[in-house]
Amino acid sequence: MSRTANRPTRWTRNVVAAALAGLTLACAGAATAEVCTDFPRDTCFEDELARVQFSDVLESRWRRAGSTGIADESSLGSFALKGRDAYVRRNREGTVLLRYPVDCARDVGQGLVHIRYKDDGPGARVHVRLLEETDFSDELEPIFEFDSDDRPSLSRAQAIVLRIFPETFEELTGRDTIDRPIRCTSKSYLFEVRLTRSQGGDPRLSTLGLLDRGAD
Repeated sequence: MSRTANRPTRWTRNVVAAALAGLTLACAGAATAEVCTDFPRDTCFEDELARVQFSDVLESRWRRAGSTGIADESSLGSFALKGRDAYVRRNREGTVLLRYPVDCARDVGQGLVHIRYKDDGPGARVHVRLLEETDFSDELEPIFEFDSDDRPSLSRAQAIVLRIFPETFEELTGRDTIDRPIRCTSKSYLFEVRLTRSQGGDPRLSTLGLLDRGAD
């Protein structure tokens, strides 16, 4: 067969390959765009994948109101509570340190974190870290971090759902690339929250939730 006769087949393969590559890139790009919805309560999600995973959650493994946090001794004079909110007293400036021990009863897999908070401008900051401790070490290792300064400020409370571990497009195709799930049966976890107030800001934490993406 001549080289000329092979050209249509090669051209068709190239077009199909290019189309599949474009589709893959489009899907990967779609997974990285933040998605905001009216339910639940004007919540924003890290991306479409987080929204889908959140909608599949059957139950909350762990949830705490902001007002149930344990204030560090250095923060007792600046820490205040109102309803579900933890915040910095209006006549104080600086940082309040709160801790929320995670007391989930079983493994929560590769989790989602649901945070409802208020950051109303440059004078407010809400900083959240999830820390992990094993039986073999006294060191607390940060495995997740959220900083309200990385997101737009609002005069009202807002909510965000984030994945604890980074994920890739391969997971959408059925190949799990995560090998470090949260395991409450063999490790302990706590959320560390810092609320920083200056120049009349009003940072608040209303809710922390640790959710399981998968059903057992």
